Parts: sequence; structure tokens; C-alpha cells
Amino acid sequence: MKNNFSFDELNHIYNLNNQVIPSVTQILQAEGITDYSYADESDRDFGKVGHRVTELWDKGKLNIKTISKPLIPCLEIWKKFLKDFDVTIFPGAIEKPIYSSKYLFGVTPDRVGLVNDKVTVIEIKFSKATQRSTGIQLAAQAIASTEHYGKVRQRIAVPLLNGKPQFFNDRQDETIFISALNIWRWKNGN
Repeated sequence: MKNNFSFDELNHIYNLNNQVIPSVTQILQAEGITDYSYADESDRDFGKVGHRVTELWDKGKLNIKTISKPLIPCLEIWKKFLKDFDVTIFPGAIEKPIYSSKYLFGVTPDRVGLVNDKVTVIEIKFSKATQRSTGIQLAAQAIASTEHYGKVRQRIAVPLLNGKPQFFNDRQDETIFISALNIWRWKNGN
């Protein structure tokens, strides 16, 4: 049976087989694992525009003349990462909403592809520091991505303000996410 899946981007709502399922962000915020209260609206706007710039670059549709000066160094760091780590982004796996049919949650990984020939989920960050919770966020992305793209072997965050990719390999990250999901479900009565 093929699953009926949709994502309402405006309201950030994932729907699987006519049932609303929680998002990874919703779960992690509700359980106190992530906190984005420190980010003001200009930070969020910069991140949204930055994600769009890297998306257009990866799709070969970016007009470099249209991007603002502060984003140029970020794009250069992203391009360097792609080259240095021999990255091949899977077609259709750029900012694509997906879901886990096993655990019933939705997520939109920034990128899924091959990094040094290993299936990898990639989180693009437009902040100076990577939050401790990023490994857990990436573990959730890996769970869902494995169902859609094959066994995920690596999880990487690429902060585009300092340019140092960070690999996450703590095996507890997946267990912590599943625990948070179960607590979220218990609190929400499902």
C-alpha cells in the first residue's frame, strides 16, 4: 500500500494517510531538547534566505548576481564543503519533506546524498555554533532518510558562518530521539 503523504509548508504540518504526524522540530522543542528562542527574526530570515541560496546553487539555478554580500562567504564555504568532501546530492533530496512510516513523524532534511561514497544526511546551519541537539536532529533525519534513500551511514552539520563541518556519530542520538518521540506521544495522548 502506498502512503498518502503531504506537507503544508506554511503551517509546518506533516500529514500521513490523512493523519497529522509530528515534526522533528516540534518534538525536540516540546521536550526541551532544542531551543531557538535566542534567534531573533533577522537571524531566522538570514537562515531562510541562506538555505534558499544553497538550494538554488545545488539545483544549478542560482543567479550569483542576485544574492546579498553577507551570503557570498556562506555560499563559498558551502561550495568548498561540496568539493572537499566529494559530495553528490541525491536528485530530489534537497529540502524535501519526508516521513518515517515506522515511527510516524515528518522531517525535511536539508540534503541527503553521498559524502565520500557514504549515504549521508547533511544539516546546513547559519549560526556560529552548532547546538548540542544537532546530533539528535540528524539522527531523526537519518531514520526517515534510511526509509527513503537507503541506509544512512553519516550525519554531518555544516555551519556556514565558520565553515567547519561537524560529524555526529553518537549512537545514543537515535535512542534519545525515539525516547523524546515516545514522551511527546504520551503527553499528547497518542
